[in-house]
Amino acid sequence: GNFNYIRVDGGTTAEDILSQLVIECDMPETICTGAVMELVFNGEVCDTVYIIVNGDVNADGIVNGVDVLKAQKIIDGREVKPMNFMAADVSCDGSITSKDVALIARSIIAK
Repeated sequence: GNFNYIRVDGGTTAEDILSQLVIECDMPETICTGAVMELVFNGEVCDTVYIIVNGDVNADGIVNGVDVLKAQKIIDGREVKPMNFMAADVSCDGSITSKDVALIARSIIAK
């Protein structure tokens, strides 16, 4: 896996490090698939995290019928970006199947 390192001087405490860490977010109010968070230390980006919202296939931050249709289109062979694919793969098994479509639909009904 990828590892990121923060170099500090001897005697540095966890409190010292935490006081210099910043999380910067490039996100709207509602978290959506594709949103980005960066961990910044001393002004340098140490790590970047891309957010995947289960079922938010179209990356608008709302899981609804549009996402169900988009997940079905992936099954039918439509090409999508990896993040959208991961959002549709709510069963986390590496493929999009009717099970994922049903899980997305159920999550809408459960709201």
